[in-house]
Amino acid sequence: MLAALAGIEGDDDTATARQTEGLRLAEDLGLAVEASARLGGLGRLALLAGDWERARVLHERARRAAAEQGHMHGEVFALMGLALGARRSGDLGAAESHLRTMRDAYPSSTAGKHLIHVELRFVAALRARVAEAAAYQSRDLEFAEQLGEPRAPALSLEGLAGVAAEAVRTLGASAYAAAFREGAALPLAEAVRTAASGA
Repeated sequence: MLAALAGIEGDDDTATARQTEGLRLAEDLGLAVEASARLGGLGRLALLAGDWERARVLHERARRAAAEQGHMHGEVFALMGLALGARRSGDLGAAESHLRTMRDAYPSSTAGKHLIHVELRFVAALRARVAEAAAYQSRDLEFAEQLGEPRAPALSLEGLAGVAAEAVRTLGASAYAAAFREGAALPLAEAVRTAASGA
């Protein structure tokens, strides 16, 4: 929890130190599921730092540890980390494969389905598959509406320029997404904003 708090406050160095200590304690106590969670947390921090290879290694370790314990939630968390890292590093084939595995082989909450479809849309847009990206966007907006949580539609609306730049200008979707975040008092961190744009 202290690592999570440090991450929310933007103190990634402290978050990394606390996740690392948590991992050491979990391994010393033989808590494999907890160790998987700490590996995944370190993987997410590596993503924010742009260290794609470290993020991949940590998330793969987390996935294996969770799978060995039959901990499905841990597997899905690690798979999403692998997908995020693959997309951001330009390995779109791996990103799509991980996302489709999560969508097709694991049960998901509405929030999980929303994020999976957002990421599939980013991948389709980066591959210039405009119709496919638009179809994913239609679905992720549906899930966002079901969630009734202000960050969800903001995430759905971010990155629209990659799908249809003209529609973004016409509808003012970027401003709409910003308004959602402002209203919720949840500005998007710079590292996440860059990733969400597909950069």
